Amino acid sequence: MNASFQINKSDVGGRRELVITDGRGRKTFFSRCASGERSSIPVGIILRYLTRSYDYRSAIQKSYLSDLIDFLFEKSQRSKGIDSDKMNMAMFEKMYLCVHVEEPELSLDPNTQLRFAEELIEVMSCAKERLESSIIFTTHSPYWVTALNAIAAERKHKFLSWDRLGGYIVTEEGTVSDLRDNDSQLLMTPNMDEASVTIDEKYNSVLEKIGDVA
Repeated sequence: MNASFQINKSDVGGRRELVITDGRGRKTFFSRCASGERSSIPVGIILRYLTRSYDYRSAIQKSYLSDLIDFLFEKSQRSKGIDSDKMNMAMFEKMYLCVHVEEPELSLDPNTQLRFAEELIEVMSCAKERLESSIIFTTHSPYWVTALNAIAAERKHKFLSWDRLGGYIVTEEGTVSDLRDNDSQLLMTPNMDEASVTIDEKYNSVLEKIGDVA
């Protein structure tokens, strides 16, 4: 997604609004976006910020964890001759980010779901050199699962490969089943696809009843 974002003060009631400018200079006001865009665009913005701009080390050093490390060094006999600041930096030299996105497919058509999945995986791929990361999706959409299968099979993004792709479903009995099929190297979606089968069966049943009446 080659776009830039800025927050402008709206003429209506002094409210602020997000303005999206694409690579061609075309502007879109977030307040006029469709519901799917309103849910997906913030996810993309936040993820880009977390992977490209957020200063994790500074945030940790400003937190209680830094004080705890200093306290332990002061109380430990092994701390003699060791610079606590250097140790602090060494401990957080490699950061790890775990992102959870709930139902990213909301209000998006299947083709847009595929593009959105590709965008998020691309962002995670670009962040690989800066920090270790993983992303978890919860979804009810077989299209989203299929999109992840396609991205992993394409091997375009080093971030997502079959070895790193996992999928699970919580059954009606409360158990957890693995969706991975190692033979085909695909995440299977039997429970999601059952909805289509059920709809087809009901439709065929209605046609049969209409035929009997005729």
